[in-house]
Amino acid sequence: MDKKLRNTLLSLGITPNLKGFDYIVEMIKVIREEKEKTKITVLYEVVGRKSGASGTRVERAIRHAISKVDIEKWINMGGSYKFKNSGFLYTLELLTREE
Repeated sequence: MDKKLRNTLLSLGITPNLKGFDYIVEMIKVIREEKEKTKITVLYEVVGRKSGASGTRVERAIRHAISKVDIEKWINMGGSYKFKNSGFLYTLELLTREE
């Protein structure tokens, strides 16, 4: 799972030197562990507690990383042109899910 997710992030232009890269990977793990869709702000707090950061710091780092996305590649993968963090994260989880 991690390898496909990491390769997808790299192909979209999100590089490992961004703190948001690690937070996105952790966020996808948390999303997969949840049985139901949970408010994204709650998930920021969960990831923040795991990494010793605030939920706000996690959200900002993810937002910054997402700003680096190659939109054309994202659309070609099945993502939409207009998206928020939550839309990006839930779509990314779906696209990188191992069946």
